[in-house]
Amino acid sequence: MTEEKQQRSGESLGEYLQRQRKEKNFSREEITQETRIPPRTLEAMENDDYDSLPAETFARGFYTLYAKCLELEPEYVLARFDQERTTPAAEQPFIPPSKLEKQINPMASGPSFASGPVLVIGLLLIVAVTAYLFYYSSLNPVGYVNDQLDQIQQDSPTVSETNSPSTVESSLETKLEKQLPETRYFLTIDFLKDTTITIAIDDALPVEESYEQGATQSWYADEEISLLLPADTEVDLFFDGYRLDLPPPHNGTIRLNLP
Repeated sequence: MTEEKQQRSGESLGEYLQRQRKEKNFSREEITQETRIPPRTLEAMENDDYDSLPAETFARGFYTLYAKCLELEPEYVLARFDQERTTPAAEQPFIPPSKLEKQINPMASGPSFASGPVLVIGLLLIVAVTAYLFYYSSLNPVGYVNDQLDQIQQDSPTVSETNSPSTVESSLETKLEKQLPETRYFLTIDFLKDTTITIAIDDALPVEESYEQGATQSWYADEEISLLLPADTEVDLFFDGYRLDLPPPHNGTIRLNLP
């Protein structure tokens, strides 16, 4: 069954991804651990909150990772993303001025009684009752207020509590999301067999890394990404959210310089 047939009528991309995740019994936390998509970005993707997503390059990369994790077709998911994020919001229904005036007038009309004097009398009664209680209970108002302030300070979280792991994790996620758009390039590789590659990011020295069949890895770069792969490499490669075909091997290796 094609992705188009799996998509229910009137179902948005976010609703579609959320339904697919739940049908495959994945939690958001499991998706985050598997794809490294920040939790807030994943939530925005499932809620169709396109304004909260990072730059388009990274958003396309995240949708690609999510689609692969759910065993969906990345091309279809990216096409829906391009379509829905540029679709204007539904226009508000036109209300004739005559009807609008009828709706506003009942709300704009004032109360049938004079609210000012009633409000003053109510405040005076509150003050009188409060003074009466303090007087006959021999309670010092200033002392009572100080006791309440001390209690509030005792109940407030300490510095160590405010620096709890959950708070620190949230701040790190926020910092990560703010840093992502500053990076220009985004590369993701799905390894279809055990493979050892050599990769260099920007001005860093090349590093040899090995990945097992079924692994997915992503890299970020400001200037360029250089790759050396074996001639028999079997991978799905996505650069800035777009699938790339590998060039033919030369002298037993495949060389890629991106962009």
